[in-house]
Amino acid sequence: MKIILLSLDNEIGFQRRSLINYEYELFYGYHKLEDIPEDFIKKMHKMYNIKEKLFRAKVCHFYSYYMMLKKIVNEKLDNVIICEDDAILKESLPDKFNTEEILILNCELHEPTNWEKNTKQYFKDNILPLINNFKEGINKIEYDKFRWSCTACMYYPKFQNCIELINKIDNAKKITTFDLWLSKNKLIKNLIFPSVFKIQDNGVSQIQNSSGTIDNYKIIK
Repeated sequence: MKIILLSLDNEIGFQRRSLINYEYELFYGYHKLEDIPEDFIKKMHKMYNIKEKLFRAKVCHFYSYYMMLKKIVNEKLDNVIICEDDAILKESLPDKFNTEEILILNCELHEPTNWEKNTKQYFKDNILPLINNFKEGINKIEYDKFRWSCTACMYYPKFQNCIELINKIDNAKKITTFDLWLSKNKLIKNLIFPSVFKIQDNGVSQIQNSSGTIDNYKIIK
């Protein structure tokens, strides 16, 4: 199984890579808008009050994934995990996962319809019981019960999976952050439990707000 690691060529990226506990092929992410095609930038939804730094980060992060998907297709790579540099492996990996669909290996779960309702109390009352009832192994994402965020560790069993995503991106009129765009369009069908990786950004996010540590689909204090 091959792991491609998305990281930035800066001090934060260097520090995070020093904690990685698995072998990987490094892919440096984009960080300058001038390196992104104008047509792609125009696709990104831009709220009137968004700060330019955040808008740049959202565009560059999405485009980095777009180019990694193209790399997988161009090289005809099967059995690939794309990780971000804050994804830490919990146990040894299997030779492959028993699925032909893209699989989430950890993320954060949320209220399904309205971010204003996405409170700690809602999570405790509604999302946590769902997590506690996940079966061991692959679980279907029930979009009427929760949505998800964070693409820090995802499995692509066949390069054809990436062709489908690339076509969706190319044909999209508007995009947002990569994770929320995938989730909103219900393009990922499954997640695995328990999570294969934990996600720990050590209080620093290079896009927006830090989540801390995510393990088994919830934030761990």
